Amino acid sequence: MNTPSPADNAFHKLVALAGEVAGGASDAEIETAEAKLGLVFPQKYRDFLRSYGAALLPGAEIFGLVDATRNDPPLWTDIRTVTEQLRSRGQVGTEDGRFLPISEDGTGVYFYLNTAIAPGVEIWAVGPSVRQLIANDLYVFASDLASGQIAL
Repeated sequence: MNTPSPADNAFHKLVALAGEVAGGASDAEIETAEAKLGLVFPQKYRDFLRSYGAALLPGAEIFGLVDATRNDPPLWTDIRTVTEQLRSRGQVGTEDGRFLPISEDGTGVYFYLNTAIAPGVEIWAVGPSVRQLIANDLYVFASDLASGQIAL
């Protein structure tokens, strides 16, 4: 087991103090979602899914795996649903099948996890007139998004 980084600790503290989580997903649920979407999630995202399922933070949401029976009315965004919706619309960022939407900013910009570089992590902002690598760590990205530090 790896020792948590300061970014990991800061994220876990943010979730504990101000976040709402959907509840952790099992390994079987994660593997089923990967198979359905044709992707392999990076380890850090798998760890996030196991611990939290999905998360609402002040000013940010991190999409995840959500048990529909605990999401009524809808509070969290399920990655299976949003990925399929974006793919069916031909949304920019989904054309090569390697990007997994994990958040959005409300202006048409989605934040995608690049699943093709495992075990590493890349988060890209993709939307109208933007396609930019913005982070190399899931928890740094989430904390920066929640604190308004991501400027596009």
